[in-house]
Amino acid sequence: MRAINDYSTCRDSVLNGYNQVSINSGSLFENDFFSYSNNCYSNVVSPPKVRPLNYDLHSYSVVNDVVRTILSPVPDRYKYEIPLGEEEQYQYKNRKNYENAYSFDNKQEVFRSNRNGSFDENYYRNKYEQRNLNEPYYYTDELYYRKSNWFTVRNHRDEYTDEQPRNPTSGTKTSPEINVGNKRNSLSPDNYLPRGKEEIARLKEELNFSSSMKQQFKDFFKEFKTKEKIGYEDAVQFALDSLKVLPLQMHWKVYLEIADLSKRENKFEKAQQFYVSVNTLQPYASKGWLEYAKMEEENGNLDKCSKILTDGLYYCPHSENLLVKGIKHGEKMGNIGHSRKLLSRLQDVSIDRSWRTIMEGGLLEARQGNVTVARKVFKYLISKVPSYGPIYTEAVRLEMRAEEYERALSIVNKGLKTIPNYGPLWFLALKIEEVLDGDYRQVVKSALDELSKELIWKLYYELAQIEDRKGNHSECLKAYVKSVLNCPANLVWKVWIGGARSELLCGNVKNARKLLSRAHLSVPEKMKASVFLDFARLEEYLGDIDRARYFLDKAKLETRHEWKIFLEAVLLEIRANNLEKALSEVKNALTIHTSTGRLWAVLIQLTHILNLENGISSQAEVFKEALKNVPKSGEVWCEGARIALYCGELEKAKRYLDFAIQFTPQYGDSFVEYMRYEILSQRDKPISEINFSTLERLCINAEPTYGVSWCHCKKNPTDSTMECLRVTKQIFMELEENGDEVLDFSRMVISKLDESSLDHAERFKTIYT
Repeated sequence: MRAINDYSTCRDSVLNGYNQVSINSGSLFENDFFSYSNNCYSNVVSPPKVRPLNYDLHSYSVVNDVVRTILSPVPDRYKYEIPLGEEEQYQYKNRKNYENAYSFDNKQEVFRSNRNGSFDENYYRNKYEQRNLNEPYYYTDELYYRKSNWFTVRNHRDEYTDEQPRNPTSGTKTSPEINVGNKRNSLSPDNYLPRGKEEIARLKEELNFSSSMKQQFKDFFKEFKTKEKIGYEDAVQFALDSLKVLPLQMHWKVYLEIADLSKRENKFEKAQQFYVSVNTLQPYASKGWLEYAKMEEENGNLDKCSKILTDGLYYCPHSENLLVKGIKHGEKMGNIGHSRKLLSRLQDVSIDRSWRTIMEGGLLEARQGNVTVARKVFKYLISKVPSYGPIYTEAVRLEMRAEEYERALSIVNKGLKTIPNYGPLWFLALKIEEVLDGDYRQVVKSALDELSKELIWKLYYELAQIEDRKGNHSECLKAYVKSVLNCPANLVWKVWIGGARSELLCGNVKNARKLLSRAHLSVPEKMKASVFLDFARLEEYLGDIDRARYFLDKAKLETRHEWKIFLEAVLLEIRANNLEKALSEVKNALTIHTSTGRLWAVLIQLTHILNLENGISSQAEVFKEALKNVPKSGEVWCEGARIALYCGELEKAKRYLDFAIQFTPQYGDSFVEYMRYEILSQRDKPISEINFSTLERLCINAEPTYGVSWCHCKKNPTDSTMECLRVTKQIFMELEENGDEVLDFSRMVISKLDESSLDHAERFKTIYT
């Protein structure tokens, strides 16, 4: 993962050579946002005008000259992103013939035009029918391809790489099942003949289904899901047979469903073929490009994902989902400049259609550490589209991550004045008031007049949690009672569990057991595991380990599908310091849940602790086996980093930690180990002098929520990410002051889990987190 230590350096490199706009002159948001966006997002300027063509375009040498002119490098200050779409194909009104000029190195021929300047499609269709089948020609919408050379009037280059535009289906075999008797269904090159305005308009119109078509597809989808339960082959055959009766314009949706099923069945080659079919039949549907790109990204084909997103953005230039995906993918590839350049194309798009993408740009700047720019982006959005709640919530979370709670509360209050019935803002207001020791009860009273009935129970539930943390037991129980009275029947079990925990913490064991029994009676079947977990934790808290095991064994039989039950059985033995039994439990669990990363991580950790005297050979073998089963588990990669740190292989540890943070950013132990890596790699410096800015930025953006070491460093539920990092740093400094080496942090924490050495509150926290 590419870390940017100095954001200003990155930003200066993006802005180099552009007209500068002073950031300090006045309020940027009083003017048009994109006068500022020109500075932030690649500073789009007007491109140089192409000189008029006063000579015969049907001259082969002249066409090649045009090709060289258009494809020649452009000075840095003229680099810009051409808005993609069919409009630009026809915008050069003074050069109609120029749009249809194509040339080849080994064949002196240009595309012929009619007298009115439109493309003569029939001429080239007939010419194609007479083609030599051994010649690798491809026809696509605006491009004419040959194996060795091609030319397009618009310099449609790859957004992410320096490669030239490709045939959207190049390098991918088409599915033989696609040919079901209709020419539109065939993936033969006839479908790639250049489309004129009428064809483009027709394809876009086909995206709008009539009510009868929607019903037809709904019926098909219902039957398709039924066939899925029988088997993959039956479902696919049913879908292909349905093409004969479904309208032509719906066929791409059928192929999309087959592709999605193939992906879920791990038949990636088939899925790839069907995604190509979707994007060929209906290139203006963004979902096909998006799902195809996601699949390739999940499989690790990041370059191919880039190319698919490029093709998708060519046809759907202002698709919100594709733009957001492109921005995030550019960030993942370390190409922040490209992500900003994608944002710059929104200059001419209505703010109502682009605010989500611009908001993603603000979050991008925040993730890069440029909080000032992110604040200005959110300020602009709030001023232009004040009625959209997600803008306020993201702006508030930005301030909370920076520990600017007063700023956050100000934004919340501003949002509640504009949209007082937006629930997430009220819950954020409660959280901020708790952190600031404010009047959270007044917030609840105000919210009752504004929130919908469906959220009243949750409001009282959150109030009860706050009262519990404040130690106000009687007020806590009153809030739980009000929550029960307003709670839907299918959710009331959550309130019973919350009440049981509060009663247990106050020593009312009998009441706690009664409340858990009520929860067991009202919980839906698929959520039974959660109640069993609380039964087991209650007994463990009371010191009855055997009875806790009984409840977990019962849960394994009744909720065998839930891996959390098996993980809790392992953690129970670890907390009881029965490490050998814990190792046996986790091995048995992995015979059932082989794809659960957390179980593999615990197995590696236990093997590591129990075999320290034998070196690292045993845990290294377990680590390799885990990667075969769960290659994208951040927990597993974190354990691999711990092994590498133990062996002194710092570079390998760094690489493993990068993988861990990328795959599972919510796992807090990865950041604890990252700090240990930073300390070990700079042994010549005291811990107090080491710069942890990169780690802090990564951790703040990830907002970790779980992990044994992480929860050990999180002293209070309301502690911010930065506070947890400060506690972690303090622990390492204390080890340094005592002359101890920087130990395996997880081992140090596990050694403190002996319940006999913990006080009342610490034991409760250890069990229930």
